[in-house]
Amino acid sequence: KKENDQEYSAMKKNLKTFTSQERNIIMQTRKKLDGVNDLLDEYDTIDPAKQEDRARTVRARILNLIESL
Repeated sequence: KKENDQEYSAMKKNLKTFTSQERNIIMQTRKKLDGVNDLLDEYDTIDPAKQEDRARTVRARILNLIESL
């Protein structure tokens, strides 16, 4: 995440030149990382004891996104 944040910042501030492919990879990775963060926020609102199915589903989605990084 930290490496992608640094690359994203450099790209947005034009501090470094990136190829079109590199820009696409940075943006795709950032999108996935944002998705993981959103799902983690959602998971924090779940009570796993009361919402087992929802907790299981959100956990699976988090793991799938992490694996795709």
